[in-house]
Amino acid sequence: MTKKRSNQLIFSKTIMKYLALLFVISVFTTPLYAQYEEGKVYYENKDYEKAVECFKKGVDDNDPNSQNALGICYKLGRGIEKDDSIAFSLLQQAANQNLPKAQRNLANCYEEGIGTNQDYEQMIYWINKAAIGGDNYAQCSLGYYYEHGKGVEKDYVKMLEWYKKAADNNNGVAACNLGLCYEYERGVAKDYSKAKEWYQKSADLGNARGFYRLGLLYRDGLGVEKNYDKAFELIQKASDMGNSDAQCSLGWLYEKGYGVEQDWNQAAKWYAQGAENGSITGISNLAWCYSEGKGVEKDEKKAFELYKKSAENGDARAQYNTGYNYFYGIGVEENKEEAFNWYKKAADQDYVPAMVSLGYCYEKGIGTIGFKQLAFIYYQKAADKGNSTAQYNLGVCYAYGIGVEQDKKMAKKWYKTAIENGNKSAEEALRNLKKSNKKWRPTFYLDLGYKRWEW
Repeated sequence: MTKKRSNQLIFSKTIMKYLALLFVISVFTTPLYAQYEEGKVYYENKDYEKAVECFKKGVDDNDPNSQNALGICYKLGRGIEKDDSIAFSLLQQAANQNLPKAQRNLANCYEEGIGTNQDYEQMIYWINKAAIGGDNYAQCSLGYYYEHGKGVEKDYVKMLEWYKKAADNNNGVAACNLGLCYEYERGVAKDYSKAKEWYQKSADLGNARGFYRLGLLYRDGLGVEKNYDKAFELIQKASDMGNSDAQCSLGWLYEKGYGVEQDWNQAAKWYAQGAENGSITGISNLAWCYSEGKGVEKDEKKAFELYKKSAENGDARAQYNTGYNYFYGIGVEENKEEAFNWYKKAADQDYVPAMVSLGYCYEKGIGTIGFKQLAFIYYQKAADKGNSTAQYNLGVCYAYGIGVEQDKKMAKKWYKTAIENGNKSAEEALRNLKKSNKKWRPTFYLDLGYKRWEW
């Protein structure tokens, strides 16, 4: 055999060994993951039944990714009948194989009581494992739990630590949350420049809220030079991505003509879009448009329905406006008892105009039993917060001993304070107080008019 022939045989044997090795690797390392990947493609194309078939095959071979994916299908009822118990069991199997995303999903089950009893201790156990395993969503969630004291003691140091890890791991929500920490002094000193950096990173990662918060900084000139054009651009971007708060804010920019030509039709349109996407503020602002006929045909009944919807979801201004509508019978039959109830709900949330109206109801016995001492208390609360109508009413209480011992010095003080804040009625009251005019009788006032969210 020649030397050339011998070298060719050696080369051929080497190639055959290499191909055999590739075959062994392909046979013994890819099928489990291949089932999951194939199922994932079907799932993304909304062919859920075929996705479930693939995931089931992976589950039969104890593949954690398939267990997690099939668990999600059972949880959402996609491609198979919804079953929270089976979903929980599958997620638990995957989590026990140290799959971080499954551990995060299992934590969510414990948080919401899906397929198991609600258990915050287990929630923290599994979200912590997922976060340590590098899952950026889990890291962000853990930061949130420490921020709000959910399942753990509130701890801003740990909150910042986990938000930072998640943001560095390219989580846009966490980056935005860090921006909020710097803007609102949560665990760090107020720093608008730092807030801008994190909002920018959040936006760069495609987070709608990051675009929105960055837009607000440009709108208000916080940490950057005020620029309505830039604010409009960023807020519109967030709005197009579906952020309901941004949609409301965009409506406000159209209403005011900031960064864009004033357009009430567009303002009403974006308030409506925000409302449709669940923004309580959007509902209230749309209600105001209907009450005033701005950008939409005036419809007081529709306005009332929207105010009440927002009020029932806890919006204090909407609760006040709902009370106002009931008080005067605007868009609904007049009902002083209902008016009192809604004023009370808003006042309980420290909404100042409602405190004045509630004080008025107690003073006059409107919608409730007259109780002048309580009237005085609510006027005092609102006056302390700078409301000139309440300051005037408080002066009247002191001048005539209504709900409090008569004290003309205190009456003079509060009349003067009300005058400084632009209250004209207090000027006449003060003149008559100085003259000791016993024939003159002052009038208590409500804090009249619809109240709106301003951005």
